[in-house]
Amino acid sequence: MHYKVRDGIVMESLCGISLIIATLEARDHCPYVMQLNEASAYIWRLLFDRRSMEEMAALASKDFGITEAEAVEIIKSFLEELTEQNYLIVEKETEEKQDEA
Repeated sequence: MHYKVRDGIVMESLCGISLIIATLEARDHCPYVMQLNEASAYIWRLLFDRRSMEEMAALASKDFGITEAEAVEIIKSFLEELTEQNYLIVEKETEEKQDEA
């Protein structure tokens, strides 16, 4: 499973607070704004860079001093929340393979 950030979603930092914001293009699909804590903002940046789950977990494990298994659970939970809020679109592997052909 691969996650894609919905078009029209941006992350901005204001006064030390990280926010993901839905621009006009995305407002019909998800909440206007969502505040992120430090770990969530870190995951968002990795996701926006189109990192795989394995890459994200390895980096988070190293940077936050947790096991890769713990990192996977935290990342999955955050990605599920973002998907439920419609900030992310789930791309299934079969769709990705068809696009490559």
